[in-house]
Amino acid sequence: MKKNVIVEHVTVGAMRVMAKLSEMDKAGVKNIIPPATVKNPQYIEVKKCCASCKFRDIERSMRLRFCEKLEIEVRPDSCCDRWKISDGMKAVGSTEGRIKRREYQLFLIRVRELEAVKREKKLFVKSRSNEDIRKVFERLYGSIYVEF
Repeated sequence: MKKNVIVEHVTVGAMRVMAKLSEMDKAGVKNIIPPATVKNPQYIEVKKCCASCKFRDIERSMRLRFCEKLEIEVRPDSCCDRWKISDGMKAVGSTEGRIKRREYQLFLIRVRELEAVKREKKLFVKSRSNEDIRKVFERLYGSIYVEF
């Protein structure tokens, strides 16, 4: 008598591997490369993914980004063999760089909120560029950066 054997119990680890291999996100990129890290010049670990890549388009949203090398949309946690560490990630942990003042950030948020309120009231509002807002802040309060 021949019996059919059905495997109903699969380990959680095996299920994760199978899911990872078959997973395809909305952008059409398979995530089969496990997350890896590299160390920047300051010996700080940086995760290899689109978010830390030199070729990402930073103008996109947080959900999908545009890879300038592959010319496709990818998720921020995706990674490919063309990954290169971004200049920002190279500088993490160094003594170089500047920090924007909290007062400037709040000023910028307030300007954007006022523009949104005017739009809700159906008033014509021309959005100011960040550069224009920065110039106004610097005229009123000085540098937008913390001096240390």
